[in-house]
Amino acid sequence: AVDLVRALHAAAGRAEGHANEEEERSAALQEVGEAAHRDSTTAATEAQRARSEAGHLRQRLTEVEQETAEA
Repeated sequence: AVDLVRALHAAAGRAEGHANEEEERSAALQEVGEAAHRDSTTAATEAQRARSEAGHLRQRLTEVEQETAEA
């Protein structure tokens, strides 16, 4: 019976250690996921700005072409 109790204590200790490792892993993955989400949002914002700037430049180019044709 004593051996069984020791074995159960040892198994419980290993299970607790494994649970702690998995909690740490989960927290690390969550941090990585949150950072990736922030990076993705930043990239989408930058892409939107670049598209807007490209649109303005195209509009200005059209205006310059028209002014040049009229001159």
